[in-house]
Amino acid sequence: MLLHRLIRRNKLPAVPVYLTGFGIAINKIYDRLLHKIYPDYDARLLRTITYDTLRGKRYRRPSIILATSGMMLPNTLSYEIAAGFLTERRNGIAFVGWADPETPGGSLRQRKTEKIMEIFGVEEILCSLETFYFSAHAHREELLKMIGKMKPGKTILCHGEQPALEWMREQILQRELCREVVVPEKGNSIVLW
Repeated sequence: MLLHRLIRRNKLPAVPVYLTGFGIAINKIYDRLLHKIYPDYDARLLRTITYDTLRGKRYRRPSIILATSGMMLPNTLSYEIAAGFLTERRNGIAFVGWADPETPGGSLRQRKTEKIMEIFGVEEILCSLETFYFSAHAHREELLKMIGKMKPGKTILCHGEQPALEWMREQILQRELCREVVVPEKGNSIVLW
């Protein structure tokens, strides 16, 4: 929707927009429901592509590809797209969310040149790398409100950077939203019941 609006306002060129990965399933939900919130939403805005149709393909004309795996783990479509884009000046990779620093996407986002060249098997990085700060997550206060309504006995915080997780833990306990808050260490298993 945002890309559609930017194209209509001439902030982006009118080029094909492709969607791949898990975003295809999410977009089907948007296609069914979003017109109720945004009357100008057109369900035909995004063209879907799959792993098979993209593999080894070089785009000759300008386009935008929305790939949902920002971590860019090996053997994912986003990894292959990035590997193909890195060595051409005409390409760009833009991140709109967080990526674990230990993943290929995290290395790209942090512009760790030597690590990127090693991970993706390229000799130089010619494409542009950009980061925009979008969030697909609820705000902190919305999460706290949800926890307050659910009244859990235990809350496990497992997604986010350490300072944010600690802030959330303190707030849950201070507001007495539940009795126990767990912030697991990376790699530890948690038994839920």
